[in-house]
Amino acid sequence: MKRKKWLSIFLLLGTLTNMQAEAVNVVNEKFNKSQGKPIEAPQDIRSVKHVKDNIRELLDTVGQQWCDTLSCSGFARVQICEVVSMLNTRVSGKIAGKTIKTKYSPLSISQSDLRLMKRIYSGCEPLGKRIPPALGQPKYGKIFNNSCDKQIRKALNLKPSQRCN
Repeated sequence: MKRKKWLSIFLLLGTLTNMQAEAVNVVNEKFNKSQGKPIEAPQDIRSVKHVKDNIRELLDTVGQQWCDTLSCSGFARVQICEVVSMLNTRVSGKIAGKTIKTKYSPLSISQSDLRLMKRIYSGCEPLGKRIPPALGQPKYGKIFNNSCDKQIRKALNLKPSQRCN
């Protein structure tokens, strides 16, 4: 649902060409094959590893030469922040540092994974700072702006991005 919502937003903004729309579809197919069901709500999260695998796929996509537009990389970078926010719900607010009560059964998270997720979360900034409000995007949501962070990429076993050099 959320992936479709963001795809719709980018389509409304008129930023997707047919080729870029196809790139987003390739990303979605890749997730469906590698992860089973995409993470669209906190209850979809099976484990911290599931989230890390999802983020790894998203960062790998953002690092590819063919994903060099806002419609592709922006889509993936918004998804990174959404997935980490959903994980935050499942770990009772430990990532954002604000304890929250949730209806979902809590997941345990190791200290090293918590540090990684906090680092990723700190790289998420409100969409309004990255995309001019005149384009009509919602006033909520965040976009990840640290896709070249070497420590994050190393922790997720990703090679340095071709686009970060």
